[in-house]
Amino acid sequence: METLDLCIGKLRDYVEEKRKYGRLIREMVCPETIEELLAGLPIRVGEAAGPKIILKEDTFVELGNPSIGGCSFVLWTNDLSLVKEGQITLLGPCIQEACGKSLPFGQIILIAGAMLREEDHLDLEKAQYMILEEIEGYMIRSVPRRMWTRVSNEAGGKGFSFENLGRALMAILRSKLPSVEALEVLFVTSNK
Repeated sequence: METLDLCIGKLRDYVEEKRKYGRLIREMVCPETIEELLAGLPIRVGEAAGPKIILKEDTFVELGNPSIGGCSFVLWTNDLSLVKEGQITLLGPCIQEACGKSLPFGQIILIAGAMLREEDHLDLEKAQYMILEEIEGYMIRSVPRRMWTRVSNEAGGKGFSFENLGRALMAILRSKLPSVEALEVLFVTSNK
C-alpha cells in the first residue's frame, strides 16, 4: 500500500511540474452523489447507453490510438487525504478543441476507501473497463493498461467533454464499488 501512496505523490509532483512549465492544466470539481454527477450531462449514462462500435468515419475525436500512445490505470489507497474527492484534471487539449484529431491519451483513476483491501485491487482495476457500454457516444478498445477510445460525431456535437467523461466514470464506479469513498480522475492528452 505504501508503494501506491508514493505513486500518488509522484503523480501530484508530475502535475505540478507541468504547471510550473506553463502546460495548460484544467481542473474541475464535481458533485459527490451519483444523481448529481449525472444531472445535466448531454449524453446518456447507464446500462446499454453506449455504442458497440464507433467507426473511423463516425469519430469526432480518437484518444490513445496505438500509434501515438494510450494508457489507463487505477491507483488506490486507504488514505482518503491523498485523493481530491470529485476532482477531474486535464493536461492538454480538450475534446471540443480536437475535433477530427487523434490524441495521445492517459487516464488515471485515483480511488480511496478506508475499508479497501489488497484483495479488492483486481476489482478496482477491472472497474475502469466495466463502463464499456455505459456511456453514450464513447467506445473503448483496450487491453489492460492501454486505452484506445473514440468519441462519436453525435456525442461531440452534443458537447461531450472530459468533464462529462469524468463525471460518468465517477457515477458508474460509485454505483459498482460501494466501498469507494473518494474518486479523482486525471486525463492527459498532451503527450505520450
